[in-house]
Amino acid sequence: PPAMDIAARLAGKSLSPKGFQRVFDQKITLRIQCFGPWCGGASDGARYLAFLKREGQGYVLMANPCGTRVYPDPKPALRKTLTACMRGEACTPAPRRR
Repeated sequence: PPAMDIAARLAGKSLSPKGFQRVFDQKITLRIQCFGPWCGGASDGARYLAFLKREGQGYVLMANPCGTRVYPDPKPALRKTLTACMRGEACTPAPRRR
């Protein structure tokens, strides 16, 4: 199917103006999206920087094969850039992934 929802849990830290300091431990929906024969995904126990979508009273993590919302093993520079953006400071996008 083009998309499949899976009940999941995401635990870690969420971003605030002070950085990744807020505890986040929530049940979420992992929405696996497929584009043709390619599908996104996530692995249990892996470290990710993820952008969640608020739907109703919960959160959805959309994992597509292009990797536009899920970043495995994020580098410190990416976390630093996102914190600066959150604070309204100079915010230069990272180069595209290859």
